[in-house]
Amino acid sequence: MAVLLPTFPAFQVHLDGNVGPRWKKWLARLENLIVGMGIEDAKQKRALLLHYSGPEVDEIFDTLEDTGEDKDYKKAVEKLTAHFNPQVNTTYEVYNFRKAQQNEGESFDSFHTRLRTLAKTCEFADADKEIKEQLILSCKSNALRRKALRDLDLTAVLKAGRALELSETQAKEVESDKTTVNVVNDKKKSEKRPKKGKGRRREQHSESRSGSHKESRKSDEAIKCRNYGGAYPHKDSCPARNKKCTSCGKLNHFAKVCRTAPPDSVKRVTEEEGTDDDDYVYAVGEKKQPMSRLEIDGEYLEMMLDSGASVNLIDEVTYERIYKGKAKTLEQAKRRIFSYGSPTPLPLLGTIQAKITAKSNSTSATLHVVKGSSGNLLGYDTAQRLGLLQIVNQVGTDKTSPQYLASGEFKNLFGGIGKVKGKVVKLHIDPDVQPKQQPHRRIPFHVRQDVEKELERLENLDIIEKVTGPTPWVSPIVVVPKSSGQVRLCVDMREANKAVKREKHLMPTIDDLVADLNGATVFRANWTSPPDTINLSLNQRVVTSRHSALT
Repeated sequence: MAVLLPTFPAFQVHLDGNVGPRWKKWLARLENLIVGMGIEDAKQKRALLLHYSGPEVDEIFDTLEDTGEDKDYKKAVEKLTAHFNPQVNTTYEVYNFRKAQQNEGESFDSFHTRLRTLAKTCEFADADKEIKEQLILSCKSNALRRKALRDLDLTAVLKAGRALELSETQAKEVESDKTTVNVVNDKKKSEKRPKKGKGRRREQHSESRSGSHKESRKSDEAIKCRNYGGAYPHKDSCPARNKKCTSCGKLNHFAKVCRTAPPDSVKRVTEEEGTDDDDYVYAVGEKKQPMSRLEIDGEYLEMMLDSGASVNLIDEVTYERIYKGKAKTLEQAKRRIFSYGSPTPLPLLGTIQAKITAKSNSTSATLHVVKGSSGNLLGYDTAQRLGLLQIVNQVGTDKTSPQYLASGEFKNLFGGIGKVKGKVVKLHIDPDVQPKQQPHRRIPFHVRQDVEKELERLENLDIIEKVTGPTPWVSPIVVVPKSSGQVRLCVDMREANKAVKREKHLMPTIDDLVADLNGATVFRANWTSPPDTINLSLNQRVVTSRHSALT
């Protein structure tokens, strides 16, 4: 009697390197199929096992020893399981578990079930603990993560996750309903019609008139080329192709349709040299500006004064008038000058050093020569040196600012290394530890002089003191060069630290520090040599003895 067997995927032995767990899952699904088919005979079960497992497993089964008789189903399962189980890679399973993330649209319970399945093959000592940590680290909800970090157990985390998901879904539904209501109300308001027909006809006439105007404007724009201003489309190529604009200097358009503001209409200019300099601006407006008659290298000209400018500008025409026939050439400009809000720099021809005279005052200043005839401008610094500008109302200095305190009345508090007054540190030395005199580490010849200078500096600052007699403790120094060319002296105190008993000190929390500093406005901290500001007890300084530079 022929029996139609249901389809069932064969077991793929060489799919990846983690065969053991996959075999267990495949075998469990096969046994569910056998139960569903109502087969209880062991011989039939064995036949179905070898049939559904596929040719790869069948070949492996033929090489196994002591597989039992044809009716021995359990023996066949044991032999195949024993063959595949040694190939279980626990490290790879743990890697898959750690890599698991909550997918977009995946519910919290589904993610937990997936982690629970992955944890079965990881051989964790405490699976619930590992699953909880992975849920916290890999879930999509930040609110749940913050709540789960409050030392909740896995059950509480799952309960909180379900409640949060449910509340989020319900809130979205309520918010979407409110949005729909608001849209309907706005639509009803917009659909209100005027009571009188005359107003309606006037409104329609206005709309038709504005619509025709827009259409005519669009049609005018559609037939004009934005690059050269003529008819579009072109018969051949655009006349402005590869042509240079005489206004901004860019390619592929003419000056009459240039959308970049030319230099002579600049309203704001900034000076830039790298990223460390500040930006300065000056204004050139159409209203009457403060002008001054100046003498530049023997020639008189009018220049506008601007207290916001950091550079001096003269145009190309003025430069040629002053220096025509003179043996004075332009130098390459090291700075770029930009108009305010524009990424395009002004077309500078170069710079020149000139003598500028105003009445009885004169000074030497750098002039930037700009292409064209935009006018001349005198910057703030030069105008102030010539006595042409004087600041009447200047913002006062904040006497509570750190800059004022460091340069004014309290200057002595902001210089040097400093020392903590009225505080002497006492070390608790273990008498059972034998003092040790470590050998001297030789100093390279090229830094010995720098080390001697550093030791002398520290001694003059009363940070260290010279010891001439015998001392039970001696620690070697290590010389570390600084980027400034100086040296830093470090002491290897590892042996000496073994004799120092550790004190228990309660570290303050952020809340404690905020409470202690409440109301303070100025803070001083020594970031250069913080350990050197503490005074050590006299009878315990011997523990910190160190070698000198050469002996």
